[in-house]
This record gives sequence, structure tokens and C-alpha cells, in this order.
Amino acid sequence: MAGVDINPTCGDVLRRNIRFFPEIGSIDFPVIIGSILDDEVVRRARAASPGGEGFDIVHSWGVLHHTGNMKLAVLNAASLVRPGGHLVVALYNRHWSSRPWLAIKYLYCKSPPI
Repeated sequence: MAGVDINPTCGDVLRRNIRFFPEIGSIDFPVIIGSILDDEVVRRARAASPGGEGFDIVHSWGVLHHTGNMKLAVLNAASLVRPGGHLVVALYNRHWSSRPWLAIKYLYCKSPPI
């Protein structure tokens, strides 16, 4: 098991919320901080999988379409699924505000770091 998130506080949130999932026990798996669009992050996530072969389940709920490059995000997430595994993805439906947000996300992803 591993987690990937661009938000550096995700590990802390996961540790606080683990009490709601007693069957997991403890967090003794890597939480990789970075973007699914980053090849190095994807490489590290794959390396964290059992035998480096990928995961049985890769799950993303309502986030990949926020990356500014949804096609690459979905391809990278799918590349983390082992043969015979499952990719579970939820994406939002098109809305009147979709086009402006696409432009904002594109500019955000192309902007230099502050």
C-alpha cells in the first residue's frame, strides 16, 4: 500500500484519520508527496508497490481532472495498476465553468514556482 498526494499535509491527515479504519491497523506504508504528472513521483510510487509490479487497486476520487493534464494524469495512474488489477477513478461532469477552470489549471501548471 502507498499513497500519492501533491499536498504535503496529506500524510498528517491520513495519520489522524486512520482511527476510522481499524482494520488497517497502522500506517506503515509510504506516502509520496508530489504530482501524478511527475515521472519521478510515478517511478517512486511504482517502486513502492509489491515487487515493483504495480498495485492491485489504484484509486483516485475527484482529483485527476484538476491537474491541468487529465490525459497524462489518468495514464500515469493507470500505469501503477498491476496486470489484472483495477483502476477506480471518479471525475466530475462537464459544467458551464469547466472551460474557465481548464484555463486556470493550465496556467497554474505552467507557472514557475513562487
